[in-house]
Amino acid sequence: MNALAQALAGRSDTLLAERESIYKDLHQRPELSMQEVRTAKIAAGCIETLQTIVSRQVAGAFTSQFGDKACETAPASASEDFSAFGRTWQAPCVFWFVGGTDPDAYAQAKAAKLLNKTPSNHSPKCAPVIHPTLETGLQAMLMTAASVWLGRSPQA
Repeated sequence: MNALAQALAGRSDTLLAERESIYKDLHQRPELSMQEVRTAKIAAGCIETLQTIVSRQVAGAFTSQFGDKACETAPASASEDFSAFGRTWQAPCVFWFVGGTDPDAYAQAKAAKLLNKTPSNHSPKCAPVIHPTLETGLQAMLMTAASVWLGRSPQA
């Protein structure tokens, strides 16, 4: 059983009872189509709970795999379209960054307090250092994050 399944299995009895209670509540208090304000809040809360579990599992796998090179970032609008996938599919999703800026250029920008001027992923001036960025990105996605879903230990 993978880590995500274990986290959810530990709550299976309570999750089932919570979902049944929500089901009954929503059917006892129906809302007009396209005006489901209360229903939307309840659904968002359910997704947020699963989102938290998924995010913690992936973050833990990243910390195990990358050590102190893995860190949590503040919410950002770096890929504003990404969250639409989770909302549309009503599924938890995790977004992460892989640093690709030349370390010397990053250090210079940081020292000059110009990090916000460093070209990012949608900029035509963005030119990630291909190695090790490509390898790190593949390792993050295919070996580390996927391990959470597949129940395998990440391989170095």
